[in-house]
Amino acid sequence: GELTQRGNMPQPIVNGSTAKISALPPGSALKNGGISSMQSFNETQLVFGGLTNGVPTNNEYTFSTQAAPDTITTIATADTIRADKVDLFWNIASPIGATYYEVQVLLDSTANTIFADTVLTDTTVTITGLTPQTEYWWRVRGYNAGGWGVSSIILNFYTDFVTGVEDNGITIPGKFELFQNYPNPFNPTTTIKYALKNASHVRLEVFNILGQRVMLPVNKVMQAGAYEAVLDFSHFASGVYFYTLRSGNFIQTKKMILLK
Repeated sequence: GELTQRGNMPQPIVNGSTAKISALPPGSALKNGGISSMQSFNETQLVFGGLTNGVPTNNEYTFSTQAAPDTITTIATADTIRADKVDLFWNIASPIGATYYEVQVLLDSTANTIFADTVLTDTTVTITGLTPQTEYWWRVRGYNAGGWGVSSIILNFYTDFVTGVEDNGITIPGKFELFQNYPNPFNPTTTIKYALKNASHVRLEVFNILGQRVMLPVNKVMQAGAYEAVLDFSHFASGVYFYTLRSGNFIQTKKMILLK
């Protein structure tokens, strides 16, 4: 016959996939009296047999369970974040690979509320139907014959601005706003988006946890519109930082985490 999974027996794996394993049965088995057939299983080795031409014949198989995929450690949003959709990318599970990936987009950082949950074989997915100017979180995990791997860390992204009034073809945001940086945590670069309702002198400053200013990415007069700044923290130590946007009477501060 064939060997297939029964009860708590490990799933037979051949070349990384579940499979039936061929077996050569003995010619006969004596169940009552004499030399009886033998069948035993200790979770890693299976032995069964009987008599062939009066000679005991046993088949022995040693099993090893398939390990679940490794945790996916590198994930990132693409540069194609829009008001209502986003492209998500991640590395393959390695060295223990995955047959499928499950991607979850979340409405909170604690994963209590799921916005989208999809399973696919690729390492990229486009999520649509998002709300403009909204923060989302997401994570991914792999699956193979050994089961589901551990989910990746949860990262965030912020959808783009709501389409506002156009002035000479330029979209003008309806209010001043500073958005959460992405990715966050980050290493070593991160992007900060902000919206200016009207022209003003703009200062974007970065402070360490002691309140010392360590970076001044923006310090100039800017027209109304939507902007972003890419910050490089290659020469900074891991830790918590704060960034502040000042534009006229508008002041807002947010926290970010550099994790090397």
